Amino acid sequence: MGLIQKGDGQPVDKEHGAAPRSGESDDRPVPPRGSRWARFIQSASRYGTRPWVIATDMLSIVSAILAFGLGWVPAVATAAGFVFLAGTGGFYRSRLDPSILNDLVALVGRLLIAATITYSLSDNGTGTIAALGDNLGRAWWRSIVVAAVALIVSRTLMYGIVRSARRRGWVNHRTLIVGAGSVGSMLAENLLAHPENGLRPVAFHDPFPPDGSHRSVPVHATTLDQSIERSRASAVVFAPVATPDSELIDLIKSRHRDTVEFFFVPRLHQVNSGAGREVERVRSIPLIRLRRAAHRSIMWTVKAILDRLLAALLLLLLSPVLLVLAAAVAIFVGRPILFSQQRVGLDGQHFSILKFRSLPNVDSAQSDTAWAAETSRRPTRVGRLLREWSLDELPQLWNILRGDMSFVGPRPERPHFVGHFSDTYTHYESRHRVRSGLTGLAQVNGLRGDTSISERAEYDNVYVETWSLGEDVKIMIRTIGSIVKRSGQ
Repeated sequence: MGLIQKGDGQPVDKEHGAAPRSGESDDRPVPPRGSRWARFIQSASRYGTRPWVIATDMLSIVSAILAFGLGWVPAVATAAGFVFLAGTGGFYRSRLDPSILNDLVALVGRLLIAATITYSLSDNGTGTIAALGDNLGRAWWRSIVVAAVALIVSRTLMYGIVRSARRRGWVNHRTLIVGAGSVGSMLAENLLAHPENGLRPVAFHDPFPPDGSHRSVPVHATTLDQSIERSRASAVVFAPVATPDSELIDLIKSRHRDTVEFFFVPRLHQVNSGAGREVERVRSIPLIRLRRAAHRSIMWTVKAILDRLLAALLLLLLSPVLLVLAAAVAIFVGRPILFSQQRVGLDGQHFSILKFRSLPNVDSAQSDTAWAAETSRRPTRVGRLLREWSLDELPQLWNILRGDMSFVGPRPERPHFVGHFSDTYTHYESRHRVRSGLTGLAQVNGLRGDTSISERAEYDNVYVETWSLGEDVKIMIRTIGSIVKRSGQ
């Protein structure tokens, strides 16, 4: 919940990337005003609440375990394990109404899991905990009980500080409400009356605002993209509005690199407002926070690290196989052994993909613009073997190690066809929001070779929107299964 001060003294949120536009003098940072405590909160919130909550969680757990004389190793290991589990569960993201009562069971459960894992590893590994002898179990679990109490107390205090800072106007998010009808107007009134939610309405967007209603914030009737820029919003709430859904979807997909947060009021919210941690409330109005872009997840960084580590390991282990395949290609297919071709990857960037050559004497200009079914050349016997077992794709491990690709993601296409497909198929270019993959959701659902481009794009966008590390593992297992099944036919 970081912020700078606007020239008129109003706080301007920066946590979600509402960067001031160049050339506007009233957006230049100036020293925060108010008491020392206010200045400290404003300064600390520049990096959001996440680092402060993580720090207090770790301090609570480590202090409790050290108080029982159990050593630094199990204390830090338990705290780190808890932070990881809490982070994957979304307990470090900013929320409209943080409540320890809502989080209590889940937080204590994750602490118990982390403590159990640390207990097992320490007993069989470092021996740090086991050195306590017969009193091991009793001392360890007493420390965890104290850690749980300390965790709950520190979280309660932190949530109170956040709500107080928001209520006093020290920290808030500039919010654009899409839809100036009855629901949007009620939402704006509730947010203004209850600033502890952290969303400060600064404008409505509505191309056809209803007449006769009284609003405390201005209405923009420009395009939605212009309304976001004009209001410098760091949060956008979609209420019922006459704007076509297609325009809203296009805008959200196009701004995936922004850090603007999107919320929407669910349809029929009066009778079915949903449940679970994904639903937040502003008084009686439920809001669903749109899932963050995959690249903004901590686990996305884990995915990138695992990709490179696994690629390096496979290149090392498979080096004898790669040498044999290279020799077979040189003898039975021809040179050059590796086939390089321009493909379109993350954010439309071009890179050179590598494959073992499976077609003899391929004209590069033809291969760049000819669809698979249109090429007149057919692979040799060795080339067919490489393709049946997908062995021709193995050199792409180097692309993964370089960071051009991932193991799982939308398959990269040639620039010539990307331009054509983007003009022909809706949201085709949206598949480039993540790195291309060696395999993907479309491929494991049978969409390989000369199959429907529209279906491929739909599957690729579903993968982007619903990504998880577990889903990647399932896709890789299904890929191995499909290769074995296909080669056995």
